[in-house]
Amino acid sequence: MEVLRPDTRIGPEGRFVIRNLVGSGGMGQVYRALDSLMKREVAIKTLHKDLVAAEPQYAERFLNEAIAAGGIAHQHVVKIHDYGVHDGQPYIVMEYLQGKSLNAVVLEAPLPIERAGDLVLSACSAVSFCHPPTTFPTLPVFDDFLH
Repeated sequence: MEVLRPDTRIGPEGRFVIRNLVGSGGMGQVYRALDSLMKREVAIKTLHKDLVAAEPQYAERFLNEAIAAGGIAHQHVVKIHDYGVHDGQPYIVMEYLQGKSLNAVVLEAPLPIERAGDLVLSACSAVSFCHPPTTFPTLPVFDDFLH
């Protein structure tokens, strides 16, 4: 697993400057970085190079995720600012959110039911917004089964 070092510049004309590694997982890393053009902190999510080399379709899906998510404006969905490939490693640039992960919050102590409910409703709101319900045509097989 290759980790980007602090002060590494990625993106168009080295626009994004890596500050530090925030987290790492089985598919990639997340970094805190500086958007030198907009003068703001951002998060940069990358895919592991070895994963991209072994399964090139992951890179395409990852970048398609950035394009799809880039068109979403919702209070419970992170904003996407940019995406690209740096030295063979796909990346997505998004707003940097400070605080604890949901996993860390849940593991700290039992959540009061009101707080847990608020978190679930926020997540459901985001999922519902991103994936609105669709209407499927009635299938004759099911019609026959019900009669």
